[in-house]
Amino acid sequence: MPRVLIIAKKEFKDHVSDQTFLLCFATLLIGMVGGALYMIHDFQAMNYVLAGQNYRNLVGEIVEKDEIWKSTDYMFTDLVTGQLSSMGVLLTIVMSLNTIQKERNEGSLRVLLSYPVYRDNLFFGKLLGGFAVLFIASIVSMVISFSLLIFYMAIPVTADFLLRVITTSLMSTFLLVFFLCLGIIGSYMFSDTSSLLLFLVLLLALLQYENYYLLIVAGYNLLSFMGVNLPKLGHLYRGLGTDRWDDIVYRTFCKLSPTESYLKLSERLLNFGYDNDLNMYHTSFASFSFQDQLIGNIDLTLTLIVFTVAAVVSSYIISTRRELP
Repeated sequence: MPRVLIIAKKEFKDHVSDQTFLLCFATLLIGMVGGALYMIHDFQAMNYVLAGQNYRNLVGEIVEKDEIWKSTDYMFTDLVTGQLSSMGVLLTIVMSLNTIQKERNEGSLRVLLSYPVYRDNLFFGKLLGGFAVLFIASIVSMVISFSLLIFYMAIPVTADFLLRVITTSLMSTFLLVFFLCLGIIGSYMFSDTSSLLLFLVLLLALLQYENYYLLIVAGYNLLSFMGVNLPKLGHLYRGLGTDRWDDIVYRTFCKLSPTESYLKLSERLLNFGYDNDLNMYHTSFASFSFQDQLIGNIDLTLTLIVFTVAAVVSSYIISTRRELP
């Protein structure tokens, strides 16, 4: 155990002192804070336009003035938490390049393995150090972004709201650890950095529904042009007025992709009931509690956990059984 902690401490210091990592982390933070500021601007503009008026949601029900911020809940994922599935994953890819590839190119990895250090100690040390860095990066980004939202949008700091934010942060860390483990696996498969980078970027693209959606839309348009009568597709984007959750293709894809599972889970956890998503719950605009949203989307949570555990186990087996190329 002491050896694992020593390696984890070294790994942590290597990551936080790397200029490329710091640049990627700054980009992630700027993206999330920028999204939060955009939400604040949109919220303030809405309050200005609706000054002295009653705000009505999509079905015409009056929303109390201190709850108007709930009408923009779909923007949490689109502008803030969703950044962790894009720029956050790119940050993880940079980390994975340094975890094995950089040390191998510099020759320090073989020197380290020549000492009385077991391969499993090396793996768990690097994984623990990487997890600590990713967890801190996710927490810092979320805390700063949501602190701005809470302050400027007068969001009540309740236990329910905090549980939503904490759970979303934890799930984002699971997603980032998944890609970190993929990077470790790729480091043992490819000897050069460019091939590993291409491998990780392609995996990231394959796990995003939008890439398949473009192909589906192209196929639908082609068949429709040929006179084939096809059912209407769900909307592309998550958020206001979306019915994509009722699209069987998308719902199935969410259970096969940790990226989409995180995005949809983030959207559902930060949904408070004031939206147009009636079909999923068969209910009116009653507020959805954290427990309701978590239990109602437990399949998405399990998808993230299962994929992450599978990635950790796979990377452990490969890193302890396979020699470096």
